[in-house]
Amino acid sequence: MSSASHTPSQPSSFSFARVVTLLALAVLTIGIVYVVKSREWEQAAREKEPTMLAQMGFGPSTPMQLDPQYTDADGDLVADPPKDPAKLVNPDKIEFSFVGSDTADEERSNWKDFADFLSKKIGKPVEVVAFKNREDEMQAMRDGKLHVAGFNTGNVQLAVNTCGFVPVCAPGRDDGSIANYTSQIIVPVGSSLHVLQDLKGKTVTFTDRTSNAGYKAALILLKDRDLLPQRDYNCRFSMSYQKSIDGVSNGQYQAAAIASDMLQRAVASGAADLAKLQVIDQSKPFPPATLGYIYNLSPELAKNIRDAMLDFPWAGSGLEKEFAGTRATKFVPVSYKNDFEWARIVAEAVRDPPDAAIEKDSVSQSP
Repeated sequence: MSSASHTPSQPSSFSFARVVTLLALAVLTIGIVYVVKSREWEQAAREKEPTMLAQMGFGPSTPMQLDPQYTDADGDLVADPPKDPAKLVNPDKIEFSFVGSDTADEERSNWKDFADFLSKKIGKPVEVVAFKNREDEMQAMRDGKLHVAGFNTGNVQLAVNTCGFVPVCAPGRDDGSIANYTSQIIVPVGSSLHVLQDLKGKTVTFTDRTSNAGYKAALILLKDRDLLPQRDYNCRFSMSYQKSIDGVSNGQYQAAAIASDMLQRAVASGAADLAKLQVIDQSKPFPPATLGYIYNLSPELAKNIRDAMLDFPWAGSGLEKEFAGTRATKFVPVSYKNDFEWARIVAEAVRDPPDAAIEKDSVSQSP
């Protein structure tokens, strides 16, 4: 009896085309998901951006104006002296300070020669006082306890508008020009960062949020290159120019915003080595820290103080040491209305943000 032979079934052959098709579908699916998610992330970032920028100080630019308690009949943007003689003051002792900071005590001795000269010219004792921060210095002037002072560029506008500060002079040169400075972005020598665009994804160290060169002007400089804080780069605050310079020099900080004159002074004093850092960009120039007096001094006293400031000889004095490296040799007159125009634009564009926005000397990560 014969029977038909049985042929076993063969397994399906491997299909390379089918695998390629499946891989293509998988890649396409992943791509679609990535595009969708990217758009969602971008949308979320755009929604957060206004809040983030407001925290950093950006916002609607509105003109900074004198407090209503002051008048400005001559249009120089500075408070006029009171018309009522009863509101003028002629203190028995003049209190003087220069830029409140954590190094103010160390710098106080450099101002002794100036204080002695001022005292002789006005016929009153002059006491040099030190404030640990600029807020306390401004509050002392608001309270009438500080009569003559120096404020850094970033705080001159606030001092004028809220404290009745009358700018008189700034460090200058023999030709009568102001010893202007710039906001500079510095990086360690040998760094892979060569232009501002290289800062994307990196951390930029600022000094503090009231600083012109160390924060506000630097933010504008970066923003002009389409770089926004927290979106394109992280932020750290050192709270002093020297700490920022040291941090870049020793490689602790990737980049930092500093004032060119403060770097020059640090190099001249031996506190910084130019061979360890390099400047990758800088802002337009600004007038430096500026000296002046409170608006309600008696006219005669105010004139004598102004004259003494402009007559003070720097040669051999503590100020020659204080400003070594900046090529400043004397005080020269400043016009708040004209010389501080660019500084006012920056101050109006970047306001002092809430204290809770960034912690001191800490890194804030991008969202």
